[in-house]
Amino acid sequence: MPFERRHVLLNLWPLQLHELASHSGRLPNRHGLFEAEDVETYAPEHHDSWWKEPGVLFPYLIEVDDLPAGFALVAEGARVREDAERVVWEYFVLAPFRGSGAAHAAAAAMFAESPGPWQVDALVRNERAVRFWRRTMTEAFGAVDESTYADDDGSSMRRFRAQSPGRHR
Repeated sequence: MPFERRHVLLNLWPLQLHELASHSGRLPNRHGLFEAEDVETYAPEHHDSWWKEPGVLFPYLIEVDDLPAGFALVAEGARVREDAERVVWEYFVLAPFRGSGAAHAAAAAMFAESPGPWQVDALVRNERAVRFWRRTMTEAFGAVDESTYADDDGSSMRRFRAQSPGRHR
């Protein structure tokens, strides 16, 4: 996603946080934002780091018929923990596009673009996301390792890890 289109991601960001709140139980701050920080409004600089580290941070816009349908934030290199080559940090698709195949096609394209180890985490309580990643990664990679762990805030998370043929660390 080019920097000139970052406003689209910024417009979708609060919708993604609202969606996650339905699974995490997070409440908005006193300004109505689902952010850890008590900020009054979203600033464009909030996500600028995604465009300042090319080759390490990758923002993707998911589009359907030239309309924004969602986004993905992918990291690699120094921004990745453990031994995955790339990690999907955020993945969001707007409700009108769910079930259309757009999310699956976008994820499959991301995986195909960069062979090697991948990792995706999802809230266990977000059953739809868990089913989506299990199916999508199994179709993309064949074998997928799944595990459950507690996040820093105590949320139960499902981790999906897979290895595609091709480039390796």
